[in-house]
Parts: sequence; C-alpha cells; structure tokens
Amino acid sequence: MSFQVCFLDRRKGTKIKVSVANSEEEFKNTTVEELKRKLLSEDSRYKVCELYCNDKRLFHDRTLGSHGIKHNDVIMIAPPMLPQCLSSEDEREGEFIFRTESMEKLTLNM
Repeated sequence: MSFQVCFLDRRKGTKIKVSVANSEEEFKNTTVEELKRKLLSEDSRYKVCELYCNDKRLFHDRTLGSHGIKHNDVIMIAPPMLPQCLSSEDEREGEFIFRTESMEKLTLNM
C-alpha cells in the first residue's frame, strides 16, 4: 500500500496527490522537508512555500507523525510568511515575533 497526502493550492484551486511512503512507519517518520522535496518533484513552483494541515503550520524539521498527519490528509500550500530557515525550535525560543505583536509593541512605545 502506498501512503499519500493530497496537496491543495488554494490560490490556484489545484490538488496534487503525492505518494510519500510504502509503510505507515516510514510515512510517520518522513520529515516535512522530505515531503516538500517530493512536492517539488511534481512542480518546482512550490520551492518557496509553507505547508499547513488542520490550520497549523508544518515545521520543516519535524516529522509527519509529530504533526499528526495521516494517510490521505489534505495539506494546504501557501506563500511564505516566515523566514525560510525558521524551525519549530526557533519559534519556541521566541526568535520570531508575529507582525501584529510587533505592531502592538510599537504602539505601546509611542
């Protein structure tokens, strides 16, 4: 059995099915970065994009299993909003501030 995910490009309204692994264990241990490489083999326009599943951003250094992604789940493709090199570890350490948060800090300092 082939374990797959379906990518949805909301801007274009297109769907791309990608075969990820041949076993459930291999599927769960696939990193988001590896998944993105499989997507790139389908269409190189997605080199700079972010992936989301169930309204949560997928971090490139984590596995599909750690994100709770299952066979045939739909993954959204979106234009990048955070620096490409940012990992889940960086965000947890507070090295990134969302725009609304930074704007609030600017307002308070005025």
